[in-house]
Amino acid sequence: MGSSDSGVTERVISQLLTEMDGLETLQNVVVIAATNRPDILDPALLRPGRFDRLIYVPAPDDDSRLQALKIHTKSVPLAKDVDVTSFAKILKGYSGADVQAMCRRLQCLL
Repeated sequence: MGSSDSGVTERVISQLLTEMDGLETLQNVVVIAATNRPDILDPALLRPGRFDRLIYVPAPDDDSRLQALKIHTKSVPLAKDVDVTSFAKILKGYSGADVQAMCRRLQCLL
């Protein structure tokens, strides 16, 4: 954790763990979290009874990026020579949110 946060990160993690450990046994309660930095997760978060299951969601493949581009450019007047299929390949490694942000920037430029 960065030293520039004056211990804020540690206090937030500590409070989160306290709250999770203090939960009464409840039926049908699920706590879900997401991160794009699993490499810096506090190991205490992954102990049994906390966040037991990790699900890796990879970056979208070419077809998924193409579908995202089609959805987010539906209302954008693109030139006839714009090939969104090629553009989807250029954006390899981009997340769905990255693709959406790119499309928003395109709209601002028009």
